[in-house]
Amino acid sequence: IVSAKIALFSPVRPMLAEMATSVGEILESHRNGTAFEYKYDGARIQIHKRGKEVRIFSRRLTEITASVPEIVTLANDQIGCGQALLEGEVIAVDSHGRPLPFQDLMRRFTRIHDVTGASTKIPLELHLFDILFLNDDELTEIRYVERRKLLEREIPHELLAPRIVSADESEIQRLFDKALADGHEGLMAKALDSRYEVGKRGK
Repeated sequence: IVSAKIALFSPVRPMLAEMATSVGEILESHRNGTAFEYKYDGARIQIHKRGKEVRIFSRRLTEITASVPEIVTLANDQIGCGQALLEGEVIAVDSHGRPLPFQDLMRRFTRIHDVTGASTKIPLELHLFDILFLNDDELTEIRYVERRKLLEREIPHELLAPRIVSADESEIQRLFDKALADGHEGLMAKALDSRYEVGKRGK
């Protein structure tokens, strides 16, 4: 069996998650440690970058580069690595930085005309959480904890999703409560030793 290789500017089917009913269930499943990070009510995207060429794809693998010019500019200005495939979430925010309803975000993603005007009315905010390709290296076979270290090395801290690594249920609950208070959906739990399984749904 020959596994498919990642090629920049060819979108990759995202790995998906299952719903958990309790923190205890998560910690039991993830025997080698768990990271908890904000779950946003936004749109999942892939950023493909080679030098100054940037193309952006939606979760459904549709190219949306023209609809999100500020994300292209941000990628060129703040992501310094030469070649990368990054995963993240884009949310729409109001003038105070609070998340706007998902429907407002979808109006941006489907915008074809007057994109500049729309970007003023409905600004976007990017939160990155994974890296699948860096320079000449495909990263799907390495553990999440190692991919995260590479992401933190390459990406400014302010672009990363808030996150803790913990088995303390009280600490996890505090982050969960803060995520809700900030207007987000809750938390994602990621096993530290997990690999990235393209197109699959895992715990």
